[in-house]
Amino acid sequence: MLTMANPVAKIAQEVVDHVNSGAESDFPLWDKHWHDDFVSVEGDGMEFEGRKAVEAKHAEWYKTVTMHSCQAHGPYATPNGFCVRYEMDCESKDGSWPRMQMDEIGVYTVEDGKVVKEEFFGRPMPEGMCGG
Repeated sequence: MLTMANPVAKIAQEVVDHVNSGAESDFPLWDKHWHDDFVSVEGDGMEFEGRKAVEAKHAEWYKTVTMHSCQAHGPYATPNGFCVRYEMDCESKDGSWPRMQMDEIGVYTVEDGKVVKEEFFGRPMPEGMCGG
């Protein structure tokens, strides 16, 4: 059994606690636990390499989407990674898709105490929604 003494489990729990606190920025997590050159992979396969690219992705998301809430469940950890389930209540700011409940899993790979990759797996969205 993996215990909180495992450094990966500690990082994973900090992610869940951070999201559930309602924090508006992930920068504190990234500063502390993410490698500067981490890779972020979205459910459509689009990859963002490095922190600057991921910051731009986040800025675009928050420019176009209203997040009413986000709740994290878990974490589920192994010695070299973890996953978190996210439930989000969101809608497009331009009306291109209505308010909806999103459900996705974030899978994180950890090497040498830093997250080096994050991948997001979501349920298929109806055509035309969230870029689908």
